Amino acid sequence: MVREGRRVFLAPPKTDSSVRTIYITPETAALLRRRRTEDESQGGHERPNTVGTVFPSTAGKLWEIRGATRKMRAVFDHEDVNVPWATTHTLRHTMITDSSKAGVPLSEISQKAGHRRAATTLGYFDTKTPSTTVGARLEEHRKASRSSKFSEAK
Repeated sequence: MVREGRRVFLAPPKTDSSVRTIYITPETAALLRRRRTEDESQGGHERPNTVGTVFPSTAGKLWEIRGATRKMRAVFDHEDVNVPWATTHTLRHTMITDSSKAGVPLSEISQKAGHRRAATTLGYFDTKTPSTTVGARLEEHRKASRSSKFSEAK
């Protein structure tokens, strides 16, 4: 994303390693498709989604970093999640640390993170803060929200 004055647009990435495939589960793909379809059918934006993203801004455009950070801050600070020390970058640390704990080879983790050198990836391993806390709390919150929706529907 590039910002020129008041205009934000997609631009080619800085490096070739910035272009990569991120694999997701079929369940995640279905959730993202449903999210986009529901969003479009409910007209949840002041303006139509002009960028074709799953999570456009309320104006139907690309998110600027400040807006995305504000939204994530609300999630991290939610009483059921409560990880006030977390940032959006913490999710990157979580993916790298949890992948390592799961036995994913360092070369694969580096590739997914877009790092050319494994040494860069090693710098992301978090030994001070349990990065799994963020992922675990977000997952617990997601499951609780999902189960309460099901119980309300009964």
